[in-house]
Amino acid sequence: AHFITHYDDTSLTRLVADIKEGTIMTPVDRLQLLNEQTLLARGGEVSSAELILLLDAYRDEDTEAVWDIISLAIGELKKFVENDDQSEKKLRKFAADLAQNQYTRLGWTEKEGESETDTKMRATIIGTMLYGEDPDAIQTAIKLYQNTPLNELDAELRSLIIGAVVRHGNDEHVIDTLLKEYKNTSSGDLKQDITLGMTSTKDPLKIAQLLALITDESVVRHQDVARWFVWLIRNRDGRTLAWQ
Repeated sequence: AHFITHYDDTSLTRLVADIKEGTIMTPVDRLQLLNEQTLLARGGEVSSAELILLLDAYRDEDTEAVWDIISLAIGELKKFVENDDQSEKKLRKFAADLAQNQYTRLGWTEKEGESETDTKMRATIIGTMLYGEDPDAIQTAIKLYQNTPLNELDAELRSLIIGAVVRHGNDEHVIDTLLKEYKNTSSGDLKQDITLGMTSTKDPLKIAQLLALITDESVVRHQDVARWFVWLIRNRDGRTLAWQ
């Protein structure tokens, strides 16, 4: 319908209990409730902190469409912790805890006979675990990068893997290696994944290096400049330098 519902505290508490019980609320019900509460928080009708209490009820969620909304809700919460290191650490841990059950269930590789929705959900779950800086997820991403040619990595996970290596790996030459691959590949998808991964770097010197390359047409095609800039300015560590 063309409205969303703002439940009173008593009704919302009952609905949260129903989600935890897992026997009454359908996937559509669970999706709708979280989506509505996210919209209410975005509009300032409810406190964004209330999303934490609601999200906590979704620890056993295994439906891909619902996880899309969970990811969206976490994205809303990220806005409020960018300048607060302690709160950001808590949100990262909360996100990883929320995704842990599905991470354990799905793993990194497609299983024989798994559903298409599980295959699609894997990237969302792994992305959430990497945002949560889960040690196992980070180390697995680094190992996959080290042992697999870039063009053979799972296309759904490749940008996540590259980003994890750029942010958490110990190879100080990783950006240069990726730039070389970027120049040599003819695959537009691979170029995009490399760009997304590289522009997530925390290193200000590397950010400056990438910004300088934006105007080098021998590296970055004119039509790709906007993408490079947008991803650099989305990176909190690169935002100020990119804006300047």
